[in-house]
Amino acid sequence: MICKSPAEFSTKLGKAEKLPNIILAFSGVHETIQQIFSATVEKLKKNNPEVDALSLNGTEIDAAVLHSEMATIPMFDLGRVILVRHADAVLKKIDANKTVLAYFLRDFVNIYQNTVLILQCETKLPASLGLLNDQGWVVEEEKMRPRDIPEIIRARAQKMGFEIEEGAIQEMTSRYSLNPALLASALDRLFLYCLDEKRINKEDIREVATNVEGDLVFDIIDALAARETDKAARLFQNNEFSNGVFFASSINKFFTDFMRYVSLKNCAMGIKEIHERLELNTKHSFIFRKNEDRFNMALKHYSLDEMPGILEKLFELDRAMKENNGLDIQKNILTMLIVSLEKKNR
Repeated sequence: MICKSPAEFSTKLGKAEKLPNIILAFSGVHETIQQIFSATVEKLKKNNPEVDALSLNGTEIDAAVLHSEMATIPMFDLGRVILVRHADAVLKKIDANKTVLAYFLRDFVNIYQNTVLILQCETKLPASLGLLNDQGWVVEEEKMRPRDIPEIIRARAQKMGFEIEEGAIQEMTSRYSLNPALLASALDRLFLYCLDEKRINKEDIREVATNVEGDLVFDIIDALAARETDKAARLFQNNEFSNGVFFASSINKFFTDFMRYVSLKNCAMGIKEIHERLELNTKHSFIFRKNEDRFNMALKHYSLDEMPGILEKLFELDRAMKENNGLDIQKNILTMLIVSLEKKNR
């Protein structure tokens, strides 16, 4: 079954007599995945006294972990929901090994009753795993039209308990009308930024959502911190920008700051003092937490031994970007740099 939006999925799921064992959620928006996850849990609770909900990250697990969770027999009358975020990464590993693939092709169709596997994907499935489209439910990302943006902002703010000025809505609309796909993540950051006051004005948006390219850099740095090189490369290839030098310098700064962060942390320096030494914002809790989360994420995926080689690549990147003004050339140079950061043993 194909659902054209999360709302359509929730409606059809509520009416369904039998729960699907596999749900493919094609979306990169956190709130969309959470809506699908919550609706599935609620549906299971109608026939099961308790539901065991598990969340995995496809970039951090191997095929064996996923297979083990799929094969776990629910105890008593428990329902189980297994959400795999960034499932593209683990599905890619399954596809690369014919023996492992054979096991999954057999067991995907034999998942235990009252167990639901939700796979969050941002790209098409490998051809070898096409049976998932036939076996499960497919939820596609709802297409957002630019003219719908003001009402979407208004409704999201109201749902989250925020007051938002009309001038702020107009500011957001002007920034995202040409690239509405970035709106959801921008709103998430805005709500976190204004969490204490629960009121949003035009100045808040100018502080957090600098512009569409600023948002794109924000998302790309997040992806690189988690070493999700495929996602970062897609962001570059699927979006337009006016100056690649801005992106190159932002990536360079993040990795330079990260290397210094690790060195200072190894010297037992306090976290706030490290951020001040790096001249990062420590006055606003949202920005401080975001920078700290990025560094901690990067610590999981990069070693200090790798950093000299990465910084050398970034030096060459900076030189190449300044020598080539064509946007297409700059985009290709940036994409090649990102691909080169992929972990070799992934």
